[in-house]
Amino acid sequence: LVYPDLSHSYKKLCDEYYLITSSRSFTDTSFCHPGYITEEIAMPFPSPFKLNSDEKLYLPAPKDVLFDNKVLVQIFSIDNVEIWSKHQKVELQNSKRVAALSPEELVLSTGIYLYKVTYGDQSIFGKFAIVR
Repeated sequence: LVYPDLSHSYKKLCDEYYLITSSRSFTDTSFCHPGYITEEIAMPFPSPFKLNSDEKLYLPAPKDVLFDNKVLVQIFSIDNVEIWSKHQKVELQNSKRVAALSPEELVLSTGIYLYKVTYGDQSIFGKFAIVR
């Protein structure tokens, strides 16, 4: 039995594909994995965030969140008092999974803030600075 090479068909269907072949060039297993190769980040960027010149503040998304899902973003004062909260879609920024906040959404003054990004039972905590 000779199986045809279907890898070209899979390229059309998926952004990524994997084709595992045996030593006789028979296709043993093939499967499709649609999606994007993304990276995790540990820190928000840019740091410090300049309200007058930076386009967006990018906060890291939890490990298992999928692109286009929503995460809960909470911002706290340095005294740990919640001052802002919103569900944000996870975006890709240079292949990094992030929750992006625009200056229009962030009605915050110059200072240091704490953040928490939550998806299901996973949370990421950190801090960022804002400069005018």
